[in-house]
Amino acid sequence: MRNEDMTARRFRDILDAYGADPVRWPDGEREAACAFAAGNADAAEWLAEALSLDDMLMAVDDVAVSERLHFQTVAKMIAANDVTGPAMAEPARRMAVFWAGAGVAACLAGAVFGINISLNSLDELRAQSVLEQAQMVEMAEELGNG
Repeated sequence: MRNEDMTARRFRDILDAYGADPVRWPDGEREAACAFAAGNADAAEWLAEALSLDDMLMAVDDVAVSERLHFQTVAKMIAANDVTGPAMAEPARRMAVFWAGAGVAACLAGAVFGINISLNSLDELRAQSVLEQAQMVEMAEELGNG
């Protein structure tokens, strides 16, 4: 591609697709894009924006790598059937399972209780709405007859 063929739109598309590093730009367009960047007043701003996005994506990628390592380690511990660690004795392990089960049961009971209260509140709200509508109909009839 010749330098004259590079447009601002194509240059922005390259930045959006490949980032600010010219090494990642397509081989056939790299030279024209570099020349366009050197000769265009807006290109420096566009490159700065692309570089900022590249930096942000690199930070996200670093977090993803550390999370991936964490989950791989946890998966290996689970596969080795050693999720509680080597120092935990069998009675302590049983207690841990008991309290985990108790916690889950408490959460479920709270959810059921909350749903029940919510449904009761909805029933009361519907009843109140019906009563108000009936009152409005009565008032309209009285006004119409009066």
